[in-house]
Amino acid sequence: MTPHKHILVADDNEDAAEMLGEVLRAEEPARFTVDVVFNGQQALEAATRQPPDAVVMDIEMPVMNGLAAAMALRTRSGTASAHLIAVSGRAYYVESVRRLETGFHHALIKPIDIAELVALIDRGRTGR
Repeated sequence: MTPHKHILVADDNEDAAEMLGEVLRAEEPARFTVDVVFNGQQALEAATRQPPDAVVMDIEMPVMNGLAAAMALRTRSGTASAHLIAVSGRAYYVESVRRLETGFHHALIKPIDIAELVALIDRGRTGR
């Protein structure tokens, strides 16, 4: 059985973020706890309160974008080992994340394929 993991979802589209949180919580067998936030600053605050195993984060968000939040998460001792997955509706952002040192381990284009996302979360940072 896959170990229980804490997931942090960060997306400024509140409906999409809440829906993704619900979908992940409903995975069978139940193996994820999920926190949902709506910008990068909230992601940092939530990760400080409870360090996540994985973060699914939109790249374009107000207050602090996903790239800045990812870099900040990488520098904190409690979150440096978190598995970071970028998401965006813009393919060129996803390709940039895949090519550049952005702090993210993986990047997915919206709409997210839930099976692919769950597989990445289950496999962890290496994605293998």
